[in-house]
Amino acid sequence: SYVSAVIALNRIGAVSVPLGIAGSVELHRRAISLAGAQHLITDPETARYGKALGATELLLLGGGGVRPAVPEGALDLEPLAAEADCSSTGLESQHTEGDELAMLLVAGGAGEQARLARISNQRWAFSALGGATLAALTELDTVYCCTGLDHTTGIMVALGSALAGGARHALAQRCDAATFWHEIRQCGATVVFYSGEMGRELLNTAPSTAVQKHPIRLLCGSGMRADTWRKLRNRFGPLGIIETYGSTEGNALLANVTGVKVGSVGRPVPGSAEVELVRYDFERSDFVRGRAGRLQVCAANEPGVLLSRVDSTMPLSLFDGYAEAMPDEQRLIEGAFRSGDRWFDSQDVLSRDLAGDYWYLGRLVDFVRTPAGVISMRDVEEALCAVSSVCMAAVWPSEGAPERIVGALSLRRGADLDTEELGRALAVLEPSVRPVRLTILNRLPVTGGFRPLKSLTRMRAEEALEQLVYDRRANRSLRAVTQPRLRKTSSG
Repeated sequence: SYVSAVIALNRIGAVSVPLGIAGSVELHRRAISLAGAQHLITDPETARYGKALGATELLLLGGGGVRPAVPEGALDLEPLAAEADCSSTGLESQHTEGDELAMLLVAGGAGEQARLARISNQRWAFSALGGATLAALTELDTVYCCTGLDHTTGIMVALGSALAGGARHALAQRCDAATFWHEIRQCGATVVFYSGEMGRELLNTAPSTAVQKHPIRLLCGSGMRADTWRKLRNRFGPLGIIETYGSTEGNALLANVTGVKVGSVGRPVPGSAEVELVRYDFERSDFVRGRAGRLQVCAANEPGVLLSRVDSTMPLSLFDGYAEAMPDEQRLIEGAFRSGDRWFDSQDVLSRDLAGDYWYLGRLVDFVRTPAGVISMRDVEEALCAVSSVCMAAVWPSEGAPERIVGALSLRRGADLDTEELGRALAVLEPSVRPVRLTILNRLPVTGGFRPLKSLTRMRAEEALEQLVYDRRANRSLRAVTQPRLRKTSSG
């Protein structure tokens, strides 16, 4: 019903705002408010919750078993659909242009921080066709998707590519490592689209015979770190892995289709936007400019900010990125290299090797000043993830002392943290870059794209009773109990 509703709305020229079942009340209310949505479609089981969100009209669709009572003022579409003569509804499929708005996807944070990213018909179609092409989908394939349909990977890539490639689409209720392999075998999935740290969830399970002779031929997605890539192949066999780079609000698409360079995001996909890496002064937080204020292209292996060319015929309203632009946000750069050109600032830092392959280094906001210079917090997280007992890690600058790094860890099921191994892993970092405090949580909160949600992780880390205080100069750690006034939560 969800899939049918979103596609049908697009066919009649309406704009949908896909919402996820795991979102908070604040997030859903903000999305409805930002979009100015007048109608809310829910299934009967969540109708009362939907009515409380405050949309003007509540429509019920789908549902199974015994249908609960319809809330007052809501319209149940199921009886109407059963009685309707679909051949004479009077509705016609609208001819929509590629640059017209197809949907608004929730992105950019949680709760009141969330924003709505503009997705055009062209972006949706390109994601679908690009995914189907990269995965070489045919009618013999079954695409398994366990990211929500409110996320780019779920609705634009996994669902879109299955439709474009003529494959079957298996939609899981959620990403659950405990049931993943059973469902894979049950539906005969051959291709799995992943996002963020989803691969770590699969590694965080006990060995099982269920993974033997599995039908998966390919994992395709974005956000997989090199250590996860290697561990997945070592544990689950010779899986094909295609790591891509793209953003919800941008128009660039890179892909590592060979898998030879583990950790690389590859090269621009044919038909996608032209890209360029430009020099950035991380100390001054600004682009490096030459004559006439033009941007400068990075040398090989030099970190820089990725730009993508914007077609001059594309309406700027569609390239604001978000439906609600921030006052200090300047994502479109005019005259970057010559008069009249227009480029989109991804705010992502990458490097490009001598062969022309790109490597993702992190978001600009992930680069912080330390006594050792400007470093990427992603480097610290990767050092922590190298510890065998660590499932996931997230770090951030300490409040009031941004030159000091703190963070949180979650451990693999049944594992204990070996502090000596932790010390060896962090020894690759400069002493001033090593975290001064780490908190061990049962689980790190993640976004719909399975990336650590640092705002919520930070909150839970501050509430946790037990923390690991780290002597970064001696490269030693010891357990310490925080102030008694801090209560222990279920997350700590």
